[in-house]
Amino acid sequence: MNLELELQKERRIMKRKETLQTPKSKADFFAVTTTSVYALGPSPQGGIDVVKIAIRGDKKSKIAIGSHLQESPSELISIGRQIVPFIPEGGGNSFQREIAMVNTRYWGKTTSPVVALFKTRKKAMACLNENNLVPCDPRWEKSTIAVLRSIDPNHSHYSISHYPGTQLMSSTEWKKKEC
Repeated sequence: MNLELELQKERRIMKRKETLQTPKSKADFFAVTTTSVYALGPSPQGGIDVVKIAIRGDKKSKIAIGSHLQESPSELISIGRQIVPFIPEGGGNSFQREIAMVNTRYWGKTTSPVVALFKTRKKAMACLNENNLVPCDPRWEKSTIAVLRSIDPNHSHYSISHYPGTQLMSSTEWKKKEC
């Protein structure tokens, strides 16, 4: 009897893990970090989910494949040197969208440094398998810029960081550069 219950529980866990690996059509974009790939997209519960969909080679990670970066869908996700779910400080009509200005106690877990951003899973996975990945890797600058430009400055769930130290690349770089 206990064995059957354990098997049912294991099946439920496996099914949940499969559904956590965000389908291609649901992700707004993909972030490749120095260790992993994350799919960022709308959550069925509202807000945005950040789900790890791959780990580089034999790297160890505190966040397993299929796991969410945050425990529940986030109000805002900072897109910068790292991907950071956070709760904007303030309230009502006034709240802080810039991660550098938000107390770190309102931050969720953070990713490893971001290498590049992609609109497709296929390109993100190809990037992850390349050698010598570095933060804001110039090999995928055009793709990263295209994703950054696709995010409205007043997007309801994404906030692009513009502060030195937290930004992925300077806004003058990605706003004006020819691609």
